[in-house]
Amino acid sequence: LPSDQELGQTAFYQEYVNVFNQKPSDFEIQAYETGKILRRVLDKGSSSRQGLAQDLRNVYNFPGVIGNISVNANREFVRPVV
Repeated sequence: LPSDQELGQTAFYQEYVNVFNQKPSDFEIQAYETGKILRRVLDKGSSSRQGLAQDLRNVYNFPGVIGNISVNANREFVRPVV
């Protein structure tokens, strides 16, 4: 995970502070990452719910704001905790 200083240097963090004049919480960071994952999956061009669901299950090492994100066997988003 990035340090506070490293997080403060990310484009997301800087833009968020610039727009809202406050630091983003974990909730805002997770919402942003979820939106980016959905956009990437939709850009792949799935034309059905099943295709979209399969593409979401295949998310692996997606570069999130505070670390890479993957989907586990239980269809949960996970990231390294170290």
